[in-house]
Amino acid sequence: MEQQKGQPKKAEQSEMIVGIIRGTHGLAGTCKVESTSGECDHFFELTDVTLRKGSINKQFSIETVEGCASSLLITFKGIDSIDEASKYRGFEIIVPKDKACPLFKDEYYVEDLKSCSLVYYENGKKKRAKKNWQRILHPLQRVTLQTYWKAAQATS
Repeated sequence: MEQQKGQPKKAEQSEMIVGIIRGTHGLAGTCKVESTSGECDHFFELTDVTLRKGSINKQFSIETVEGCASSLLITFKGIDSIDEASKYRGFEIIVPKDKACPLFKDEYYVEDLKSCSLVYYENGKKKRAKKNWQRILHPLQRVTLQTYWKAAQATS
């Protein structure tokens, strides 16, 4: 559990934010976690994660995962009390991209498409979204191409 300080940074392209610690559960240091994708199956396969908030990064091993989606409960090795767990409220859970929620055909992570332009057709004419369409979607949400069409309609 080594703490590293430096400039705050977003998850690297090879990393994904899969959850956010929202609070504690019980007295033994269990954390309540919100899945950023709304999916939970991939959490049960995780063994090691990085907890990040601003410029603070800490590595932890996962001991247990319980629940699903809106009520994930995770116990991290070395966090053994409610007081210790409380320190991590608001931390992001970062994993290598290959450990994040798997995508189905025609699904993409918004993070992967941020440098792309959104082009769509309306009444047979090619249009480009003018506003910052990424802001209306959660940056780590899985989305389909149809979701982007709805995003384009909302921002044009």
